[in-house]
Amino acid sequence: MEIDKEQWRFKKEISLADIFSLSAAAAAVFYAYTTLDKRLAIVEAERTAEKIALSAFQNRMDARLDKMDEKLDRIIQRQQK
Repeated sequence: MEIDKEQWRFKKEISLADIFSLSAAAAAVFYAYTTLDKRLAIVEAERTAEKIALSAFQNRMDARLDKMDEKLDRIIQRQQK
C-alpha cells in the first residue's frame, strides 16, 4: 500500500464558474427574500382583515346576547307576578 504524498494545493485564482455560481446563489437568496417579504405582507393584511371581521362578529353576538338577556328577564318578571 503506497502512501499518497501529494498534498492539497490552493491556487490564488477565481474561475468564471466560481463567479457565475456565486452570482446565481446571491440571486436565489435575493429572490427568496423578496418573495418571502411579499408573502408576509399578504399574510399580515389577511390577519388584519380577520381581526376586523372577528371584532364585528363579536359585537353582533354581544348585541344578540344582550337582547336575549332582556327577553329572559321579561319572561322571568311575568312569571313572578
